[in-house]
Amino acid sequence: MGIDIETLYGEGCENNNCTPADQKKAVDHLVAALVKFKQLEPNAILSTSPRASDIACDQQYCSWNNQDGLGFMGEILQKMAIQQVYFDEINPQFYNDDSQRNI
Repeated sequence: MGIDIETLYGEGCENNNCTPADQKKAVDHLVAALVKFKQLEPNAILSTSPRASDIACDQQYCSWNNQDGLGFMGEILQKMAIQQVYFDEINPQFYNDDSQRNI
């Protein structure tokens, strides 16, 4: 199962009015869905292709990332790891990020 996660818009988190609570809700919902899916389909292969800066990027370049530099996808990966659920393949998108925002 491939997950094309590029923004939080799918959870109703719009660019100019996304609060930290909105982002937390979106991240938590996606983590819960992915964990549940993997429990139901343990042999399923999970892959994702997020923008590199949505995984990790210093706040000085990506003000939307947390104090540790994790973007929303980085937070998803971290929360999934706590529950021992992992993506089988992660293919960061570098082509659509500004060069200063790349890992």
